[in-house]
Amino acid sequence: MIKILFMTRNRLPTPRRVTGSVPESHPTKVGVRPESPWSINNTVTTEQIHLLRKSFDIIERQEHVAALVFYQHLFEIDPSLRRLFRTEIEEQSRKLMDMLGLAVSLLGDAKALEPELERLGARHVTYGVRNEHYTTVGQAMLHMLAKVLGPEWTTSTRAAWTEFYGLLAASMMRGVERPSEGLPVPGRPD
Repeated sequence: MIKILFMTRNRLPTPRRVTGSVPESHPTKVGVRPESPWSINNTVTTEQIHLLRKSFDIIERQEHVAALVFYQHLFEIDPSLRRLFRTEIEEQSRKLMDMLGLAVSLLGDAKALEPELERLGARHVTYGVRNEHYTTVGQAMLHMLAKVLGPEWTTSTRAAWTEFYGLLAASMMRGVERPSEGLPVPGRPD
């Protein structure tokens, strides 16, 4: 089976194809494309779930700072993304942290999480989000986590968040291909 993975060191470059499976502990494993058969239940390990929840508890206590660090870095990486945000950054920050909190709380329950992420992806395409934006968002997310977590940002924690973000992004991108709840998708016939 061929899986699409993103390979990285300090940034998230363009995807490349690899064959076989990459071990969970591989330090450069960061995500999958929407057509991947992977799901959150069979990819994120119990240890990674523990690390995600533990680190999100730290992030949640500093959610305002975390969200602002995220958006500041996102707009530094790609200033053109600022035009996609029509609400105040504080409101957008709250939405980001709420969605991350929901995703972390639903770890281990792919039947609940994946459809929610697909709906979120379908909504985001109506805002102008394209698949290539997910790489930029991933860079900003990992940067924010590293800054806010400080010494808690271990190799294992980074690997867990990198894997988890890749799965979140893949689920959202699948939502573009399979819009739900009658949400319009620009450029697609009804």
